[in-house]
Order: sequence, then C-alpha cells, then structure tokens
Amino acid sequence: MKKNLLLVMVLVMPLYLMAQVGIETTTPIAMLDVNGDLRIATTTEGTLTAAKDSILVVDGDGIVKRISSDQIFYSAVKTAAKGGINDDIALLSLLVFTWNQMAFDNIEFDMAGEYDTEKDEFVIANDGIYRIYFQYKYSATIALSLTPGIIIKMNGDEIATTHPLLTLDEYLVAETMVELEAGDVITFHYGALVELGILTIDSDITNTFFTVERIN
Repeated sequence: MKKNLLLVMVLVMPLYLMAQVGIETTTPIAMLDVNGDLRIATTTEGTLTAAKDSILVVDGDGIVKRISSDQIFYSAVKTAAKGGINDDIALLSLLVFTWNQMAFDNIEFDMAGEYDTEKDEFVIANDGIYRIYFQYKYSATIALSLTPGIIIKMNGDEIATTHPLLTLDEYLVAETMVELEAGDVITFHYGALVELGILTIDSDITNTFFTVERIN
C-alpha cells in the first residue's frame, strides 16, 4: 500500500508542479495568475544596457510581457516625416503676387504614412502637439526686384509665414508649433512677385524641404 501511494505521488507531483497556480482566482490563465496587487519587496537594479534591450509591460489582460525597447519607441513616436522636391521650380510672376502649393515628391521618411503625394497634403493621424518646419532656397536670375514668400497652412488657414522684401539669393523659412487634431490638413505654399527676371527654387533636399514631428 505504501509503495502504491509513493508511486502515485511520484507520478502526480511533476504534473502538479507544472500546473497553473492562481492566487485569489480559481481559474488561472498563466503559470502564476495573481488577482490583486503585486508587490515585490526587493528587485535587482537594472542597467541602461538592459533597458536598451527590453522592458516589461502589462497588456490589456494584465499579463506581464517583455518587449523590445525599439517597439516602445516606435509606438510612441506617431509622426516623424521629411520630404523634398525632385526638380528645381522656376517662378515668373509679373506684377501680381501668386501663391502655389508645394508638391513634395521626394519623401525621405514618413513613419505614419501621413503625407498624401496625390493631393500634396499632410493629413494628421493623431491628436497632439506638432512641430512643423518648411524652408526653400531661391535664386534670382536677372531680377531687378522680387518679393518671395512662404506659408504653412492648416485646413486652408495660414499658421506660419515669412514674406520679406529681398533682392539676393536667400533661404525662406516658416516654422511653428501647434496643437492639431486627427484629420487636420497641413499644406505648404510658396510664391513670388518678380518685376523682371526669373526666381528659381533649389531642389536640393538640404536646401528645400519640410519636416513634421509630433512631440506630445
């Protein structure tokens, strides 16, 4: 009898040790399922090297999981984009100032895919605070007098501009920080009045480009 009991214990114990254990729950769904607060009195201090590798998080079911630090970073950065133009743009506007919408066809990166290359619009995907920057470099050919301009618009309304009276090759910059909602549309515009000559916008992406970054 004792031998039989010992044999049963030997066979059952490994199964028992491998079973899911519940604390304050009769239906555990993990190896250790705690229905309540979890307190760990002593923990080993981690290092920056460990944090660069992975971090423990809790999902919607309360299950603790390990994910890479890269996943946390890219899930938090909802918007980061930069784009330029592929070809120089020549402007000739006699006596009447005209505005043109910049068509960015050289997108270096767009993490959330928010720039619409067909409509030349940046459509905001998530509510937040955004930093928006737009610049272009122009050069004037045989120009006696010119007035260049640059504008950033939100839903058709101007939110940042530079409109100086210049006669030399220059950079024009418009930048702002603004609170936006999902669905808001950002567009970029350039223009000039040239009494005599041609104004050319440089297509080098180090000189002419936009950036949009969500900071919160």
